[in-house]
Amino acid sequence: MKALKYKRTLSLLSVRFLVVATIAACQTQTSNLKTSISNRTDCRTIEHEVGETEVCGQPERIVVLGPYVLEPLLTLGVQPIGFADHV
Repeated sequence: MKALKYKRTLSLLSVRFLVVATIAACQTQTSNLKTSISNRTDCRTIEHEVGETEVCGQPERIVVLGPYVLEPLLTLGVQPIGFADHV
């Protein structure tokens, strides 16, 4: 009975450790990223419904969120990497 309780406690601790390690590994240091982006000279500010977003450089990967955006992009010769359509 004690061995089963010990195994269960050990397995729960292992799972907790793996969850914490995974979360820690996925964290990014946004302060360094924001500093390096704000130093670029080819940035522009895009205003949208939620606020503003600063875009630097030429976008390399585009995902389309509906058919109303897909056709104009294809007409301009831009091939999106993904397409989402509501059903």
